[in-house]
Amino acid sequence: IGCLGTYFTHAGYLIEPNVFMADADVSYRPDPDEVAEIVLVPLSALQNKANYHLVPRGGGRANFNFRWSHIQVGGPTVSLMIHLMHSLSGVLNPHDRNSWRDKF
Repeated sequence: IGCLGTYFTHAGYLIEPNVFMADADVSYRPDPDEVAEIVLVPLSALQNKANYHLVPRGGGRANFNFRWSHIQVGGPTVSLMIHLMHSLSGVLNPHDRNSWRDKF
């Protein structure tokens, strides 16, 4: 479907997430050095604001965490999930928090 742009992690890694459609019976072969687990999450769960939580990190900083069913997602992955939800909601600038506050 398309690329969500580029994302640089705090550790200096570059991630270029792509959104695609796949058949239900597709077989994934993740690199075990990079992927701990593949979890299929319904779009409705990703869209539910109640599944996202701010976790204090000290020094006035906090990071988002996503919790649903038996899974918990944090770090760059949850940031990419939030970016995807902003993109799907029609937000033009995901970096402008005021533009998406009421949408997501």
